[in-house]
Parts: sequence; structure tokens; C-alpha cells
Amino acid sequence: DGRYEPPSLDARAAAGLEEALDAAGKAGFRDRCETKPAGVALHWRGAPDETIERLQRDVEPAWRRIADLRGLCLRPFDGGIEIRPPGRDKGTAVSTLLAENRQAFACFLGDDLTDEDAFEAIRGRGTGILVSRTNRRTAAAARITPPEGLLAFLERWLRETEG
Repeated sequence: DGRYEPPSLDARAAAGLEEALDAAGKAGFRDRCETKPAGVALHWRGAPDETIERLQRDVEPAWRRIADLRGLCLRPFDGGIEIRPPGRDKGTAVSTLLAENRQAFACFLGDDLTDEDAFEAIRGRGTGILVSRTNRRTAAAARITPPEGLLAFLERWLRETEG
């Protein structure tokens, strides 16, 4: 219905996410952080090798300590790491949306390891599609190659839903 209901975080988790942002800022990488409703992602995709090495040396261990202390999860993804409370992932979001829309058929397209939870959650109610140039082990039901395969899929989806 268009409502947005942000997840509620307990004080311990919220403090941990603030500490993670502070740790990245102290290392000079606050600009590489993406604040999410229930987590923080640190991106290094496309950065020079020496920057990636510094991020992994200076920020990742600090985040690991924060995660251990605050009961948070540290998850790698293609081009970074994410810190968040356990039980909060893309699979949770997909399950919630599908429960609210029992008649819907859905597709979830993703390109990353953090999308695997959603691929598993959508099974039986829709289709998970890995968007990747390389084949890898995945819970997705199908794979398309970007950008051509992705563009073709989206164009066909639009044609089918409009007509």
C-alpha cells in the first residue's frame, strides 16, 4: 500500500552500527559507507588495489570486533562488506513482501552473495535470477548475463505486463 515501515533496531545493534560508521570515518573511508535501514555497507568495488588493502586492513578488523561485541553479522559481498543485525537480510524483505501480497508472482534479480537469501526466500512463489557474467553456485533458478541479457529481460517484462 506504499507504506514504509523501517525495521526497529535494539539499542545494542544501533550502537554497533554507529560504531561501524565511526570506525570507517576514523580510517578516512566514511564516504565509502552506505547507511541502510538495518545495516551499513562498506564499498570498495572499483577502488585502486592499495585502497582496498587499506580498507581490509584498517576497517574490516574493526567491524569484526564491533560485530562480535554487539551481536551483529559481518557479511562479504562482491566489492565490500556489510555489518547488520542477524535475521535482517534480503530474504526477510522478500518473505515479508510475499506474505503481504499472497497472489503476487515475483522475480528477484540480484548479482551478489547478499542476494542469496532472497533467492532462497522466493523459491516456490516466484523466480530468483542471478545477474552475472560468470556462472557460480547459487540458489537462483536462472542466470542472465548483463547488460544485454538484463536489458532484454526487462524489456520483455515491460511488454508482457503492459499488454
